[in-house]
Amino acid sequence: MDRPMNEAMVRGLRGSIGSVALGGGILLLILGQIALDESIQIRFDGDPLSSWLRSPVLPMFMPGIVGLVSGALLFGLGARLLGGGDRSTEEEGVPALHSERRRRIGFGLCGLGLVLSIALSVHAGLSIRNDWNPDLRALLHMWVRPGVFLLAIACGGFGSALLASRRYPRLPFDLFDLLAMVAFACLFVAATMPTLEHWRFSYVGDEFAFYRVAYDLYSGRTFDFLWQAGVYSTHPLVSSWIPAMSMRVFGNDILGWKLGLVAIGVLISVLTYLAGRWVFDRPTALVATGVTATAHYYYAYTHTGHNNIDAVPPVISVILFALLGLRRPTPLLWFLAGAAAGGSLFFFFAARIAGPILALSMLQRGRRHFLGGLGPASLGCAIVMLPFLARNQGETVTRMLVESAGIKPGGPMTVAAEAASLTLWSALAFHWSSAHGLYLSLGLLDPISALFSLAGVGLAIFRFGDYRRRTLVLAYLLILILAGGLARHSGISVPRLLIAVPVLALLAGDAVRSFLATVGWLGARADGARRAASGVLLIALLVALAFVNIYRFQVQTPARNETAPEAMAIAALYDERCSSAGESLLIWSGRAGAIVTMLAAHDPDGYVPMIVTQEEFLAVPAYQRWPCVVLPHSKTPVTSRVIAAVRQASPHVTMHVVTDDAGARDAVILRTERAEPPPGRPGDRLYALGATDTRRGGAPAALQEITDISRGAAGNWFVGDRGNRRIAEFSPQWHLIRHWGDGVLNDPIALAAPPDGGLVVLDAGLRAIVRFDVSARVVVRVSWGTFGLVGPRAILVAGDGFQIADRDGATLLRLDRDLAEVGRPIVPTSPRDRAMPLRVSSLALLEDQVLAYDATSGRVRRLTLSGSEIAEFATDYRDGVVAASPDGRIWLGGAHGRPLARFTVDGQPLGEIPPTAIAGGRGEGGVAALAFDDQGDVVIGWRYLSVFRYREFN
Repeated sequence: MDRPMNEAMVRGLRGSIGSVALGGGILLLILGQIALDESIQIRFDGDPLSSWLRSPVLPMFMPGIVGLVSGALLFGLGARLLGGGDRSTEEEGVPALHSERRRRIGFGLCGLGLVLSIALSVHAGLSIRNDWNPDLRALLHMWVRPGVFLLAIACGGFGSALLASRRYPRLPFDLFDLLAMVAFACLFVAATMPTLEHWRFSYVGDEFAFYRVAYDLYSGRTFDFLWQAGVYSTHPLVSSWIPAMSMRVFGNDILGWKLGLVAIGVLISVLTYLAGRWVFDRPTALVATGVTATAHYYYAYTHTGHNNIDAVPPVISVILFALLGLRRPTPLLWFLAGAAAGGSLFFFFAARIAGPILALSMLQRGRRHFLGGLGPASLGCAIVMLPFLARNQGETVTRMLVESAGIKPGGPMTVAAEAASLTLWSALAFHWSSAHGLYLSLGLLDPISALFSLAGVGLAIFRFGDYRRRTLVLAYLLILILAGGLARHSGISVPRLLIAVPVLALLAGDAVRSFLATVGWLGARADGARRAASGVLLIALLVALAFVNIYRFQVQTPARNETAPEAMAIAALYDERCSSAGESLLIWSGRAGAIVTMLAAHDPDGYVPMIVTQEEFLAVPAYQRWPCVVLPHSKTPVTSRVIAAVRQASPHVTMHVVTDDAGARDAVILRTERAEPPPGRPGDRLYALGATDTRRGGAPAALQEITDISRGAAGNWFVGDRGNRRIAEFSPQWHLIRHWGDGVLNDPIALAAPPDGGLVVLDAGLRAIVRFDVSARVVVRVSWGTFGLVGPRAILVAGDGFQIADRDGATLLRLDRDLAEVGRPIVPTSPRDRAMPLRVSSLALLEDQVLAYDATSGRVRRLTLSGSEIAEFATDYRDGVVAASPDGRIWLGGAHGRPLARFTVDGQPLGEIPPTAIAGGRGEGGVAALAFDDQGDVVIGWRYLSVFRYREFN
């Protein structure tokens, strides 16, 4: 009688202590999180009565830290005493039918996968310089290598599956799980989509380096998926390939670009749900996925455009497969875990912590499990990792070292002390963070998720014998040390700590499930009413998570942080009061940096404002009458001068001020009645009226290296782009219409648009003349050798046919509209011509005459359409281009730094326009092409960056 009574007393005492510990732990967790609120910290720090509580190291945070840590431990103790939280054991599978033939096939496939990977590695290592022609390079990089790589993985996976010695029941998954995953995916998309293009989230500082690489891959650049040197020669190219593929599906603007990162966020939610469902149970999966799908932390990194969020899937994949492999040890699961760890090399550096997590996981169940999983895991890791290591060799390690604490100044002890400090700060960052900015503020997790995740850590400490919880806690500690403490940053490494969120989410889900089981709302003790109540509670929790995170991201964080001037400029320029004007000017300090890409990427090929400096704006009267003028900061001397100039030039002007959410930054809109700029007339200065995309190659309308310009019969403009190996067609307003010759052209150096439509291109790479029809299809391709051409450099529509200037062959060739030879007009007749043959490199049409410019001597010859010489004159220009304005003047543009020269028809100089007399921007590398439009404005294709339309003025 005494023994049952004593056991009952012990159980009652245990239950009482557990209940007090559980309740006290929850209370301390809440109070600790409240103590980290910024307003309370400031009040506490200034309270002399509380000075005895302060720590010399953490004067404002110690009460919150003590509350959180003690609360987590008490919660774990209470749940342990009350029996909350089950323990996982290895599943007992049934022996699999295992014939010797199946075993041999399995080993053979594994060996074949490894051999294919080694062969690919040898080829990648021996051919780093890529000394192949473009077609062979594209075939190898885009098809052969990825095909071999995927085949190697498939062989290793199928081989590992055939080697299984035991069979296990199917993993639990039903229609409810599928609907839940879809719902969480839709929630993540719905929370991020509406603001992806919002001006508030348009600027961080370097995100447009990521956009450019993604666009390069989108536009057809040969893609070496093994190469690490992507963005900043640091991020592997696979990171940029993901948003590039989303741009192919959703468009090449900012929305399509960032949707690639949204897709990664959806993948994280799916993997988190599967890990929670298969490693723990459904309630854990629901809560864990609710944390990741509503995390404002992930909302932020889908908006920045940085590829850092792609580090998360490899980490959660390794945890998923490794924990499943510990529960049901099959070669296939360990192979997948190893492949996921090896695949982490293809993503942001934070993902490479997946390897240590895998090694740590394999040690969790003793020697037998470790040895059983070592072979398949090593095989999967080797197959995926070896080609990457062979391609990048030492850079795989050196780049990681550059991104680590190893570059920090000071001795080993100093670096170690800072690493330890940053590790602690990284743990605190999920509750309170000093990394305040436009996208994030306060804790990296919302208070609800942060408290539950810490409670899960406390539970795991008291359930350390459970390998699942032990693995998650050790993985979290590993992330804090390697991704937080040992990062190169001197502050909290926010981009790297992204990988910790799924781990914390699983711990949070375990804490919630354990609490519900402890109070009898889940498990064997729960009846129907209690189960229904637990379901309602879980739904309420998910709703609260969504509300808190969306409010934090869209309302609270913007209100707490002032906006960058660049984002304020976007806010004003895309305000309806400005964008409805159709043409806008942004007054800025210069035309370098992210602002250029921001303006062009926000609405590519459409409404793209132009940038002018303050000096240019005040010097050009037309700018002061522009329909909309925007400048940052409403209360500066620059703003006052600009406003005064606009009001003097335009009596009817309205001023609007756009302010950010925090009320700390603003921008000014000056809107005037729309008026066309005054018509151009001969002068000694030029001002820009507009330009094509001024980014270098990394955008739809951006040009890499301009070679020629031609105007079509419908008024559209065609621009030869050697760098992108295509022709860009623009509308008369210089909006991109389409590209010609993608995948066909190799080195387009000159082009002409015939009056009946289509296009004729001289391609130096193909050494051929290529004619396209009106639908941009190749209809004729004639080799240069057919006409004996040596080095043609210019082509012109003249009469019913074309004229081609063969500079290296000292010939001018006439062709009909079907590209059949008509004649060769230039024949050396004078002793001077015989001594110095005319090497024509540029042609232009002056009414019914042809201007032939000799790049060697600088001479300009005037010829009839049939080729008879009219006159010639000499210039001091070498290696330039020629054009004729509608008023009969002859223009010459030269190399970088040379002025634009103008001549009469008879060759009399009319003066020069130096680069310093050009307002509104210009490109680089000198003038590659010159043309004029119907208004008499000069169109200049600078060799690099863009085409500008200018108007003359005095």
